[in-house]
Amino acid sequence: MRRSFPRALGLPFAVVLLLGVACGDDEVTAPDGGDGTAPTLDAIFPVGASVGANLTLRGQNFGTTGTVSFGNVTVSSFTLWSESKIGVVVPLLDPPNVTEVDVTVAVAGKSSNAVTFTREAAGVTRLTRDGYTNWQACWAGNSTIFFASNRGGNFNIWYFDDDGDHLTQRTSFATGDTDMPATDVATLYYRSSHDGDWDIYSSSGPGAELRLTSTPEKDFEIAVSGPLGPYRFAISRAEAFNGGTIWNIWGHGSTGWAQISDQHADFHPTFSPNGQHVAFMNKAGDWVPGQIVVVATLGGGPVPISDPTENCAYPAWNPVYDVIAYTRSSAGKRNVFACEQDGTNEVQLTDFWTDVLYPAWAPDGRRLAYTAFVSGSYELFVADVGSALRGAGVGPASPGAVP
Repeated sequence: MRRSFPRALGLPFAVVLLLGVACGDDEVTAPDGGDGTAPTLDAIFPVGASVGANLTLRGQNFGTTGTVSFGNVTVSSFTLWSESKIGVVVPLLDPPNVTEVDVTVAVAGKSSNAVTFTREAAGVTRLTRDGYTNWQACWAGNSTIFFASNRGGNFNIWYFDDDGDHLTQRTSFATGDTDMPATDVATLYYRSSHDGDWDIYSSSGPGAELRLTSTPEKDFEIAVSGPLGPYRFAISRAEAFNGGTIWNIWGHGSTGWAQISDQHADFHPTFSPNGQHVAFMNKAGDWVPGQIVVVATLGGGPVPISDPTENCAYPAWNPVYDVIAYTRSSAGKRNVFACEQDGTNEVQLTDFWTDVLYPAWAPDGRRLAYTAFVSGSYELFVADVGSALRGAGVGPASPGAVP
């Protein structure tokens, strides 16, 4: 039995990510049968979830009947059983506070290999446990998550498909790094150095790539506004200044690119739901804590919304609730917080004893994807934080502002 110490904030709601929580009416019992061949368990998705959440087990030789064991707890009732796929609900574990257990499948008296499953707090799902760097998640609709991963030796874009339990590589450049994904309804955007320079690209499918920038400067992240926004894109761009480098936020509208910040160290742009404002992180120097600021996309001075001593980064504007999520460092750890556009009603959304990066909202405004450093690597998580937002007195944005 293995234990992991970082944990997510316990939130009083059930997890719903790509897979639903099982209901009694949908539950079926595996029929009698089985061919006696030892089963093989290849993967569990999600790799971590709370008690009562649905899991999908993939493998071979599952036959037509059997049992699934979570440590010393055996389950014999399932939402799905086929030769290569089992749907099962996470049972109450024994002991109830156990963090990690081995999951096995038994068919006709023969047991499979074990795959580790992590019990998470209510409302929290762990998507990866593979030792690679998995981060910079973004959502394409409410059921598909793109992210950057270095599992091929360099960074490329990967995603979980619509079934929610299969990982697919989206870009496959052998040189340079491709990361910082962003999406709209039908298009994937990213930055990449596979052509020898850091530029922004769009892609409507594998191999269908279009370069959006081609400058001597380093074009960093890209943010995509909603259909009501005056700018379609915003990026952070490096420029030479007196022998050094400055970073500013640039937006792209009907008249082309225009600089919309002038703070000399601006990163991580994110649009408000109606596209009227951009939030970003500002650093006044290399060793100065980051601060979240908001600026109007059509001009105006930046308005700080976080304490300049708190070292905040990675803002992400919620598309439904008019709040901005960001990371904040405190007591040697970094977690995700959120506040309203004017900096009020701050609420903590994660509680890890580690480093948490890159929060990203689902279009439903309730689920938050993020990366946490656990067990020696950066892994992806999703938390349903809708109750936490409502508990902090945060209301949804006006209907006309929602993309």
